[in-house]
Amino acid sequence: MRAMTLLVACLLAGAAGCGDDAAGMREWRPEDHGQPPDVVDEPETPVDDTAGGATAEQRAVAALWQASCAGCHGRGGAGDGSDWPEGVDVVDLRDAAWQQGNDDAAVTAEIASGESEGHAFSDRINERGIVALVGHIRSFGPPPEAP
Repeated sequence: MRAMTLLVACLLAGAAGCGDDAAGMREWRPEDHGQPPDVVDEPETPVDDTAGGATAEQRAVAALWQASCAGCHGRGGAGDGSDWPEGVDVVDLRDAAWQQGNDDAAVTAEIASGESEGHAFSDRINERGIVALVGHIRSFGPPPEAP
């Protein structure tokens, strides 16, 4: 499963060291995440909360989140990941005020450039992957209020 997570991250990221250089790579598609029929999850593999009825794209972005973001931001976006530097407060992405106070463009820019937290991902995750992550982050918050 860890190899699959790395593969998904590489496909979405277009990262150097994961095959051909980014210029020669084709665009990632959700169906690229499919697993061979003989793959069986290892017992220690965390359960994918999005599995029951989730689309291939939802499962792929959940794997990308797990590989690239959950270490610091936590599996469910609560900011409770174990890899965050000591003494740094991590925003709770489930917080309604944070969700409403940060539009998609701002979240996209933060993931790409890392201006406020210093963790830019534009060199590892392509634009489509970043857009998918923004949607995944939105899934942590409460449903948007009707106008």
